[in-house]
Amino acid sequence: RVRVESLDADDTVADLAVEVLSESNTYGEMQLKLADYFAASVRLVWIVDPELRTVEVHADPGQMTLLRQDDTLDGGAVLPGFVVPLKDLFAELDRQG
Repeated sequence: RVRVESLDADDTVADLAVEVLSESNTYGEMQLKLADYFAASVRLVWIVDPELRTVEVHADPGQMTLLRQDDTLDGGAVLPGFVVPLKDLFAELDRQG
């Protein structure tokens, strides 16, 4: 007989966290959240800055890659097959501007 324990929402951890900077979601707050995400075993964090058209990719607490509008964002081992050029990601913002 196998016993299966149920998982509460508090017991599950996402592999990917995506944060978008805004007036109410500041860069300083993101740095604090980043530490919390990795402490909770999140494997990949993207911090999107729509104003600067950049994405910070954090694969571990000590590693950050800054992607700019001409770069391509990919999901790596966490989200295999996901690939999007940042210019496409930010295109709607450009149309609104």
